[in-house]
Amino acid sequence: MGGPRVGILLEPSFFTYGRAPFPVSMAAHGPRLIYRRAKGYTCGMKIGSGTRPQVFDLVLIAALLFVAGFWWMLGAFESHSPSWVQIHTDQGIYREVPLSEDGEIRVPGPLGESLVMIRGGRVSMAWSPCQNKLCMHMGEAGGQGESIVCIPNRVSIVIRVQAADMDAVSF
Repeated sequence: MGGPRVGILLEPSFFTYGRAPFPVSMAAHGPRLIYRRAKGYTCGMKIGSGTRPQVFDLVLIAALLFVAGFWWMLGAFESHSPSWVQIHTDQGIYREVPLSEDGEIRVPGPLGESLVMIRGGRVSMAWSPCQNKLCMHMGEAGGQGESIVCIPNRVSIVIRVQAADMDAVSF
């Protein structure tokens, strides 16, 4: 190791050129700046510094969990108004059935008849003559505003909640 050592040292042995200090004449493609981890440091930060949650962090986490739980409870105890299943074809509303009544409904479409099944407060497309059968793979719908659509056969199923007489009162 007869040549001079080349290196930029911001801290002792923090940065050096190459894998180890070497003579400049041995660098085939020019010197490379390689980051070397100093003992006790990770990416420039001391290990263990600032990793404990502070009081404000814990209060913020607790508040977010409380708001999320409250929001979930509002959704869980949503309106218990009777839900209706609206079945639409390309001519308009084909049929409107309460979601509480179990049964099968055959719906005509341009490709043939689709079979809609209502069971246990959920509705699904049991059979459709379309090629890809994507409407059958959409699964069941049971919540307000959920829908199942068969575009090739032009059949759609939408769940609606029967609205009360008044939505709001203003003075």
